[in-house]
Amino acid sequence: MSIIIPCHNCGSSIDKTLASIRAQSFQDFEIYAVDDGSSDDTHSHLQRWQDKFDHFQIFRLENNIGPGGARNYGVDKARAHLIALIDSDDVWRPEKLAQQVFIHQQPECVFSCTGFLFRQRAIIPATVDYHSLLKHNQINTSSVMFDRRSVSIKFASSCKSEDYIAWLEIARSHRIHALQEVLVERCDEERLSQNKLGMAMQRWQIYREVEHLGWLESLYYFAHYAISGTLKHWRIPLHL
Repeated sequence: MSIIIPCHNCGSSIDKTLASIRAQSFQDFEIYAVDDGSSDDTHSHLQRWQDKFDHFQIFRLENNIGPGGARNYGVDKARAHLIALIDSDDVWRPEKLAQQVFIHQQPECVFSCTGFLFRQRAIIPATVDYHSLLKHNQINTSSVMFDRRSVSIKFASSCKSEDYIAWLEIARSHRIHALQEVLVERCDEERLSQNKLGMAMQRWQIYREVEHLGWLESLYYFAHYAISGTLKHWRIPLHL
């Protein structure tokens, strides 16, 4: 298995992320960390962890290309067919990889995600398909595992919702297996976007310009998105 970590100015959080990988009960993996033009001490933090893993490669990009482009770079360099994604401000619970590897032993499982903890609130993805994703994004990027022999993922490098767009594309043609357990947590919630208006405008743009939905259909899904956002604000547990 190959683990892909896009890293940009994450010196304050990357140690926790890597420690959670080191603590995994499943240890048959290689790590590809892509330092995406960081201007802080991210690279030195990554270097200090290299000798703690059997297979840990660091790629240092001169210019920042965004998390989507950095993920693409890491996936292109990876050797394994099974890919696990994790962001540099998230942590895995110790059994995360083992549980997903187990379900990926089923031939029909080519893409999976898990529950995650968001601002101390559990988000459990019950059923994940194209239409449910249009209502609310139930997939945390750091919970994703996929078999690239069956699923081809290319993240847009010029869009802040690059992961959401990728999940929608995958859900059109593949079944998404969702583990009903919280296995991912965020270790640096201060890095979360506070621009709610900008995020809402991006969501509307995705409905209209990427998914090419009509006005009424877009309004229907946007209403669900707004309600979900309100529930998140009040920290009401979601079983989506």
